[in-house]
Amino acid sequence: MIRIGIEDPGSSRILDPLRARGLRPVGVPVDAAGLDVPALHRLDVPAVLVTPAHQYPTGVVLAPERLVALLDWARRTGGLVVEDDDDAEFRYDRDPVGCLQGLDPARVVHIGSTSKALAPGLRLGWLAVPAGLRAAAVAGKYAADLGGRCRSNWPSPSSSPPAGTTGTCAGPAGCTGSGATP
Repeated sequence: MIRIGIEDPGSSRILDPLRARGLRPVGVPVDAAGLDVPALHRLDVPAVLVTPAHQYPTGVVLAPERLVALLDWARRTGGLVVEDDDDAEFRYDRDPVGCLQGLDPARVVHIGSTSKALAPGLRLGWLAVPAGLRAAAVAGKYAADLGGRCRSNWPSPSSSPPAGTTGTCAGPAGCTGSGATP
């Protein structure tokens, strides 16, 4: 069973989905500055799931020095940071926090949705996935939605897809098409 670091305290709602996919959640302490990165080093996990913009349930924001340390952890260990950006847009006490994925797209998966900002019933969400994980993410999405189509994440139908991709997801084998189909 593959171990994955999760924030402690953190959302208990993520435990069952992680376990159902063969992962073993391991708690990483959270304090007033966010995830305790030195504690993460001691756990020897290949990945960590974090909510850096607004940690649940504490509400703490990952401190800038911890953010740098977390990305450094990922670079030095080859680890993967999974960034759950569940409600960063609902901050009124300070400027919005930028996403980690923009700082290191090769080592950070960014998860987002419109469920709180727009409507949960739409089930509209996204993943910004490192290129090396894109095929596995597409296959997983296809399997989870019983074959539902998904759109690769480039800016518009008229623009070119990222290198190594082609278009809309038509099955577990990957993406096919021009990118014009939503």
